[in-house]
Amino acid sequence: MAKSKINRVKNKTANFTIMLNEAFKRKDLSARAKGILAYILTLPDNWQLYKNELYNNFTEGKYALDSAFSELEEKGYIHKEKSRNKDGLFTGWDYTVYESPPTTQFPEVGENRQSENPKSVNQPLLSTDSLQSNDKTKYINRFNDFWEAYPRKEGKKNAEKAFSKLKPNEELLKTMLSALEVHKQKKGWQDKQFIPHPATWLNQERWNDEVEVEEVHQISMEGYA
Repeated sequence: MAKSKINRVKNKTANFTIMLNEAFKRKDLSARAKGILAYILTLPDNWQLYKNELYNNFTEGKYALDSAFSELEEKGYIHKEKSRNKDGLFTGWDYTVYESPPTTQFPEVGENRQSENPKSVNQPLLSTDSLQSNDKTKYINRFNDFWEAYPRKEGKKNAEKAFSKLKPNEELLKTMLSALEVHKQKKGWQDKQFIPHPATWLNQERWNDEVEVEEVHQISMEGYA
């Protein structure tokens, strides 16, 4: 009979982390999400969290990590709020990480609970065509939101191809649109010729760029006095 053995470091005195098993035993969290949470919980409580740090410490791509990060947000392990400077301009996100979600009560791991309002056993099935149609509609709406927000409306077909490759979910789209609002305040973006084509912005995943506050364009009031 095959056997398994786990070798643990005993008598730990330094360089170790104690955390709840709750998240790791959940069946509705991906391995990536659990790994990201575990990594974050090894950091000091006052650590300033940046996604670029995750990108540098994991071998998965940015999109995969963004998706796993979104899982943790949806399950209540991470909460984010917009950060603004003294002028009210968006400068990034403030994150609060929870070892255990503060307001959500989860069923015991492995417990099989029935819904309080069970649905009919014989539920109507959606056809594949219907599902594909719904997905296509969502994609079109998301691209239209991006296109409407992007300040340089050139090369729409190339932008659609780049957007199609990314297949952004709602969370990633929100991240992209929030980043666009910051980029549009940059001094370099006040002249259209210096704004990258939308397809370039998408292909290079420029929403992950860290924009320094000093780069943000300040509106001149000269001539209004």
